[in-house]
Amino acid sequence: MAGAIDAPANPKGDLPVEHVGPAMRVIRRSKGLTQKDVAERAGVTRAMLSAYERGHRRPSLKTLVRILGALDVTLAELGRAVEKIAEDGSPRGEVRNAKPGSEPA
Repeated sequence: MAGAIDAPANPKGDLPVEHVGPAMRVIRRSKGLTQKDVAERAGVTRAMLSAYERGHRRPSLKTLVRILGALDVTLAELGRAVEKIAEDGSPRGEVRNAKPGSEPA
């Protein structure tokens, strides 16, 4: 069963898409990266990345893959971050004063 280890815990495979942007923000902040850093690496504007993170826009799959590459995370890791935000009831994924490498509170 290839890839089963990296699959999100959700058995149906459904991820609440409204949490994708906030999850990207949580991951970015946990790595100590700025929006400018990630946007430049992913080939998008900082304003567009901000809109994705706030949930005002949704990236295309192609753009999402580039952003994940810039963050150096897999789709499965993003899925786990989305699920954590959904479980914690934090729809905006706010993490204040996060230090690089620290877990969101």
